Parts: sequence; structure tokens; C-alpha cells
Amino acid sequence: MDSVVGPWQHCAIPGRRILDPLVELVSVLEYASQKNVSGFLMSTDIFKAYDRTNISFIREVMTRMGYKAVTVDLVRVLHTGCTTTIQVADGVEVEVLCLRQGDPASVPLYIMNIEPLNRRLNEIIRGFPVGLAVVRTGGFMDDISVASTDVKDVTVVNDTFQEFEQLSGTMLSRSKKTKIMGFGGWQGRTEWPVPWMQAQDSLRILGIMFSPDLDTTIRNTWSGVLGSIRSTVQRWIGDRRWTVSGKVHIIHTFILSKAWYVAQLLPPDQKVCDEVERSVSHYLFHDQVERISLSQLYTKQENGGLALVNFQAKCQALLAKTVDRGLTSQSEHLRYWLAVSLRDVLNVVGPRAEVPTRYFKQLAELYKELVEVEQPRTAKRIYQHYMTTPPPSRMEELGLDVGVGCTRLYISGDPQLVDVVFKIMSGILPTKQRLHRLNPRRWDSEMCSSCGVPGDVVHLFKDCTSTQENWRWMMGLIQALEPRVVFNPSDILNLQYPRSNSELEIGYLVLMVLNQIWKAHRQHRVLSNERLRAIIRQDILRREILQVPALSGDLLNQI
Repeated sequence: MDSVVGPWQHCAIPGRRILDPLVELVSVLEYASQKNVSGFLMSTDIFKAYDRTNISFIREVMTRMGYKAVTVDLVRVLHTGCTTTIQVADGVEVEVLCLRQGDPASVPLYIMNIEPLNRRLNEIIRGFPVGLAVVRTGGFMDDISVASTDVKDVTVVNDTFQEFEQLSGTMLSRSKKTKIMGFGGWQGRTEWPVPWMQAQDSLRILGIMFSPDLDTTIRNTWSGVLGSIRSTVQRWIGDRRWTVSGKVHIIHTFILSKAWYVAQLLPPDQKVCDEVERSVSHYLFHDQVERISLSQLYTKQENGGLALVNFQAKCQALLAKTVDRGLTSQSEHLRYWLAVSLRDVLNVVGPRAEVPTRYFKQLAELYKELVEVEQPRTAKRIYQHYMTTPPPSRMEELGLDVGVGCTRLYISGDPQLVDVVFKIMSGILPTKQRLHRLNPRRWDSEMCSSCGVPGDVVHLFKDCTSTQENWRWMMGLIQALEPRVVFNPSDILNLQYPRSNSELEIGYLVLMVLNQIWKAHRQHRVLSNERLRAIIRQDILRREILQVPALSGDLLNQI
């Protein structure tokens, strides 16, 4: 494909990325602002792109590209007798022969369908020169953007589309979706040679909200990302089934997914980072009385954290990776802007920006930090480089041996069992004593309602009249498994008890018992040992059925 499709198309071509045309547009805006050059940026939209493709036209294009007759004929065979049925009006059905959404062959075929248009536009429009590069069009599938310093190119683009429509059946959407924006001396311009074209103060191109200057572009784009993050948090926040570790996966996969795309091009300012962290913290701990600082969750699970992503460091790593990839592929725009700042690394012959803008200075600083990162410089390695010394976790601050405790914490592989003990070890389990100390006005007493003594963690799980029988039963099982080991209650609660030959069995038993005691406490009921024994036996049998690493028969026999 890369041998027959020009550099203006960035979809489904090996070595090309969706960010490439966006980097070019950022370069254009910065150059226009610095040199006070007038220009325009146009965003076009193809009406019903797949539905209006013509297989005969695609076959003709493939023949002109030099594909063999057998390949061209194969396209005909694949689409002969294949129709798309569209229901319109009052039940009228129209059968249309075209490309179909979801067909693996549809993407490369559509790219070849639109290639003559892209090629013709790049031949006849003037474009926008930046150093040795000239930006004319940038495309990703049917999304085509046009940049130029010549206002006559607006008419040229319209005429070229009309000619292409007559040949191929493709149609430009001339409603509100094809827009134009002036920048530099043309900023705010409302009248253009083509009257139907919508003049805008900003354009959304491939997910980025471009404005006449880059600062506004960054601000408006990240404002949209923040809105998306907040709305996604609201969609997930009502589901109370998720544990804290499960919520971390939701954050990485759904809540921050759009931010990772934008961060590869535009750096967020500190205010944006703070807003994102507030939204993340709100989602993680909205149903908790006490919160843990997000910085204490950045460390890995084996170190007492939750491997929560450091938003600011991840954004810097993604942007640094964009610079590294661009310079590796000899991007003329990055070489033009970074030639002076990276003179010791780059050998640029020809025009260069003697005074880089603030944006490109930031890119240069990020690239300089990559010297210490081993090849291949993946985004993951760059992020790990920025996170070599994360802040200590809450467990480490409390003086726990996280190497021992966290190994036991995740021994079951069950996030439901992990959740309660993680809060115990992090010191945020909402016991009556903890609640009273956090807010004496709301919780006026720290005393256990059943025993009349301070309701701390040890009392709740060991000494309370409603749970002491459960504790004794658990300790009896533990001592039966390891009669020679001395177990301290506080050490058991924090998983700091001495090592033994029954690590798996004791770890699982502690997690199960503490979880069930806490569940009964929250439901204001007493948990009998018979009920506790039945729950554990049922869970062990379930694990055997699911082929989870089996517990030894000793524990099951004891229960």
C-alpha cells in the first residue's frame, strides 16, 4: 500500500500514524503565529463514505496503480452479488452495491478509492510551507484536512471535489460538516470564495479542537477531555460492586483512554493534571470516609500501591515518544523546530527555526531526557524512566514489610478478599474509632456499641463480643496448621506474621475470615462459626471447580 498511496494518507499504511498530520497542523499554527502568516485550515467530510463507493471505479483505480488483473478481478468476485440493504421512507428498501462496514477489505479498498482525490489536491493547491516541508492535505480514511496560504485554494478544493464526484460517485458533505477557519492575518474571517462553506473559530480534526493559536487549541482540547473524563466517572460511579483495585482498571481502560490519545500531541498544564487527579480520586474513594493520596498508589502492588498510573508522567512519556518516533522517521517539521535546541543530536541542513516556540522547546526538553532510556524506546520504558523513584506507599509509611504482606495480600487472586485487608493494612478501614477521629461532630463516639470500649481494628476483629468466637475459630485452625509458630493478632491483621510451611492456607484463611467478619459487621449481624465454616468450604470447592490453584487438603480437613 505504501508504494501506491501517497504520504498524505495515514490510515492502514505501515509506518504511518494518525498523529502525523496533527503534528503538521501544530507546526503550521506555530509558524503562522511566529511569522504572522495568513492562512486557512479546512476540514472536509465525505457524505456516506462507504455507501457511495463504486466498485467499478475502485477496480479502475487499482488498474491504474499497477495491480495485476487477477487481483483486480478478485475484488469484482468478492463483491458480485453482495448488496447492502437500506431501509428508507415508509418501508422502501433500496439495494446498493458498495463497500460494507466491518468488511476487512473495506479499509484498503476505500483508501484506494479516495487516493486520486488526495493526489490531485496535492498537485494543484499551494499549501502552507514550513521550512523545507509544505503542508497541503492530511488524510485519515475519509477525513481530509487542507491547509494553505492562498485563498484561491478554497475554490480549487471545491472544484476538485466536484470533478471527483462526477467520476467516482463520492460526495462532499456541503452542509455543516465541511468547515473552514482562518488564522494569522485571516483570523476571524467570515467570508470565503465558496459561500456555502461554514466559517468557524475552531475546527475539530481527528479529535483535536484546533484554534488559530496553539495555546487556545491546547486549552479547548483538554477542556473537552476533562468533560469526557467527568461524564465517564459519573457513568461508572454508581456501580458499587467494584473493589479499589478493580476501579484502577476502570480508570486505566475507560476513564483516561481519551486523555492518552490527546497527550501524544498536546501537553496538559498543571491545572488540567490537578482536575484529572481530583476526578480519579473522587471515583476511587467517593464511597470511602478516608482517602489515600494518589501518589501513594503509584507504586506496584508488591510495594503496597495499586499500580495507579501517574497521569502527568504518563502524558510526558507519550509526548516524548511522539517526538522520538518523529525524529526517527525524519519528520521535516520536528527537525525544523528542534534543530537549534537539539543541535548536538540533529544535523539539519537548510531552514531551521532560530527561535523555537514554547511548545517545541518543551518537546526538546522531553527528548533530551530520553538519552538514558534503552532502545527500543517504548512509551512504557519512557514512563518507567520517569517513575524510577515513586513516593512511598501508605503501607511503607506505616512501617509494614510490604514484601511479605503484599505477597500474602494477593495470594488468593480474589479482588473481593484483597479489598478489606488492603484497607486494614493502609489504615483506612472505617472502624468506629477511625470515624470518630476523622469527624467527631458526625461520629460522636469511638466506643463499640456492644462492648463500650474503643472500636479499633483489633477490637473489631478479635475482641468484640460479636466476633471473638470467629477469631478463636480461625486461630484454632491456624495453630493446627502450624503449632510451633506464635501468631500475634496485630501481625495477622496486617499479614506480618512469621513465615511458615502453610503460607497459602493461612493467607487464604485470614483473608476469608476478615472479609466475612467485616461484611457481617456492615450488615449489623452476628456471624456464627457454622456459617463461616460453610462459606469457606463452599469457596474452596468453587476454586477447585474453576481450577484456581488448589489449597492443600489439610485446611479442608480441619474445617
